[in-house]
Amino acid sequence: MEILLRRGYSLQNIADTFKRVKSAIWYEVQKKRKGKRYDATYAKHLSYVRMRAKRKEGKKIAIDPTLRPFVETELMDDQSPEAIEGRLTYVVKGLVRASATVIRRFIKESLWKKNRGT
Repeated sequence: MEILLRRGYSLQNIADTFKRVKSAIWYEVQKKRKGKRYDATYAKHLSYVRMRAKRKEGKKIAIDPTLRPFVETELMDDQSPEAIEGRLTYVVKGLVRASATVIRRFIKESLWKKNRGT
C-alpha cells in the first residue's frame, strides 16, 4: 500500500486492488506521524501497540473479582508483592495465584489510571 501511495494511486484504486472499501484504506493511511508520509512499518507498530494494550493477559488481578479485593487489602496493609505472592501460593486456598511481577504491573496500571483520572 505504501508503494502504491507513493506512485500516486488514488485511495479507490488501492481499495479495488486489495478488495477492501475505500474507508478502510483511508483509516490505514491516517496511521502516520505528524507531517510525514504513510509508513507501513510505523502503522504495523501502532497496530501492535494497540492490540497489546487490549490484551487480557497480564491483567489477571484487574479481571478476577475475588483476587482484586484480596490484593488491594494486602497492599493497604503494607505487604510487599512477594509476600502477597507467597500468601496466595501457600496460605490462601481458592484464589488464583498471581506472581509478584503481575502484582507490580497491577500497581503500576492502577496508579497510572488514578493519575490519569479514569
